[in-house]
Amino acid sequence: MSWLQSLDVALFRFINLTLSNQLFDRIMPFFSGNSLFVPSLMVLAAILIWKAGTRGRVCVVMVALVVCLGDPLVVNTVKHAVGRPRPFKVIADAHVPPQIGKTDSFSMPSAHTANWFAATLVLLVYFRRSVSFMLPLAATIGFSRIYNGMHYPSDVLVGAILGAGYAAALVWSLDALWRWAGQRWFPIWWRRLPSLLHPGLGPEPSAAPADQPAIGLPAAPIGAAAQAGNLPACRATSFRGAGRPQPSLRDSRLFGVRPSVELKRWARLSLRDRCRGTDAVHSIIAKQADKTAAEITSRSCR
Repeated sequence: MSWLQSLDVALFRFINLTLSNQLFDRIMPFFSGNSLFVPSLMVLAAILIWKAGTRGRVCVVMVALVVCLGDPLVVNTVKHAVGRPRPFKVIADAHVPPQIGKTDSFSMPSAHTANWFAATLVLLVYFRRSVSFMLPLAATIGFSRIYNGMHYPSDVLVGAILGAGYAAALVWSLDALWRWAGQRWFPIWWRRLPSLLHPGLGPEPSAAPADQPAIGLPAAPIGAAAQAGNLPACRATSFRGAGRPQPSLRDSRLFGVRPSVELKRWARLSLRDRCRGTDAVHSIIAKQADKTAAEITSRSCR
């Protein structure tokens, strides 16, 4: 393992000493930390919450959780477990720009790199195109930590892998937890937000504006009499989309049939939920709606 340490030190010397110049001495400390970071982060979060809707809000919450939990619980724990000193304390001629404050904390892994790669992965999950600027930015910040004499290259590499790893684990774990717990304990919220990974795919309104073009919908699974076209023609052609006629609350009131609870539930289902109708609940609702449609048909044909 000594050759790995030697390679690590050689790479550090190349970046920190060989590439040292006045331009980098001004730029690299800015990437490591500056007074504009927090205000810029708040503005970006506000834009996501305002412009990106539910997906933006979930993304901001996920980034906050990943950074606030990952840094103290994961990165800081590994730092104290490894106990590797900073390179400027070991290498006497290490170059540290004057704008960089020296710290007594440990080196392995790089917390800056871990946080940025964790945020990069979360943004990649919700906004795929963000990787085009987030990944180069995270890599530049990792490079700046080596140039400023704060970390070895291996510290940055481990920080990047660790940050992306615990970010992915937290996001997917929270999504699985919400799918399990939300459906049982928060059904109303869960119907609006069934998945934390795909927050933009929640239920849609069941009625579309009249000026929108017709959308092909799978017809409700109603009985053989309705399939044969025995429902009144006005109802058979008034639904949006092609296919068989669907039972409605208006049909039940028109022909003196008391709407069943199941028919009311079917009417309240969103278009997306009707398309999903493969689970047991939708199957039961469809069967009850089938019976109601048959009763409507029999009364309308008398």
